[in-house]
Amino acid sequence: MFSLTIYQKTLLMLDACNLSGLGHSFSKEIIPAIWDEVRRAEGGTRQFNEHPLAVLWAMKMASLAYSECL
Repeated sequence: MFSLTIYQKTLLMLDACNLSGLGHSFSKEIIPAIWDEVRRAEGGTRQFNEHPLAVLWAMKMASLAYSECL
């Protein structure tokens, strides 16, 4: 069975239109995977917050919420 990486899921996420679904996927799948990468690199919260995938997901969610924080 083929399993998508968090990087592949992020590329697919860029076309999403469901904020609730994005939030669910981000919290259940993406956040734990990013933390695994950050911990292996001996990083912390700053490295998590600046991780390219975390930034892309946050920007997409802000976009769907019509946020002016972009």
